Amino acid sequence: MIYFFLLFALSFNSAFYLRKIYRAYLDYLCNFMFKIAKIERLSRN
Repeated sequence: MIYFFLLFALSFNSAFYLRKIYRAYLDYLCNFMFKIAKIERLSRN
């Protein structure tokens, strides 16, 4: 993660792409957590 931010600091031109990647990463994390919660709810029943 630190290396990621170093790249960001070195190249401001790629800020747009990094933001897109970061947004996609957050979406992926949210979907992942949602799936885990779903599985836990199903296994409880």
